[in-house]
Amino acid sequence: ANGGFVEKVYLNMPDKGTPTVQQRIGFIHDDVELFDSLDTFAPEKGRSYVIAPLTVHKHALIDDLKERFDITISPLIHPTAQLGSNVTLGEGVIINAGVIIAPNTTLDDFCAVNRMAMIGHDAYVGKYTRIGPTVSMAGGTHIGDYCSIGMASTILDYCAVGEWSVVGAGAVVTKNVPKRVVALGVPAKVVKENAVTDIQTYHAKRSG
Repeated sequence: ANGGFVEKVYLNMPDKGTPTVQQRIGFIHDDVELFDSLDTFAPEKGRSYVIAPLTVHKHALIDDLKERFDITISPLIHPTAQLGSNVTLGEGVIINAGVIIAPNTTLDDFCAVNRMAMIGHDAYVGKYTRIGPTVSMAGGTHIGDYCSIGMASTILDYCAVGEWSVVGAGAVVTKNVPKRVVALGVPAKVVKENAVTDIQTYHAKRSG
């Protein structure tokens, strides 16, 4: 949508998706090279690099890349997104189609905002946090690092969500949510602790 094209794709884990990465590449064009690991990866001058996964656990991949290579991850912003004045974007931020971000908002490193989400003025979205499709965040809200805010959820004015917390799809947050919990419902209530905060547990649940 921005006039660029994908040249190479490197996988950092076995491809178990449906459709597969190879099949999805076919939707783009036929000249994309696919590599089944990072073992042959080396940054090239004049290329931009983006991280495809939207999960908050991509921090493990990014930490590995930063340790092994001198690389900066580029932001990826869809041209239909609308950003107000004084919006601050960190490294590797992803903003999808139809997103609206009001003035004086900060999106920290490697967070991802999915399609049609709306973020109010003076808000903050932490590192690696994922904002789901059609989420509505009011003014002055604060979302910590490594959070997952589910599709079509609403976060009311000046409410905060602590780091590593999950807000379920369709939930309405009317008061602060502590760190490392799962909150569901209308109004949102804490139902359990969030146990999937380390990469080993995340991979174990993916392979189960």
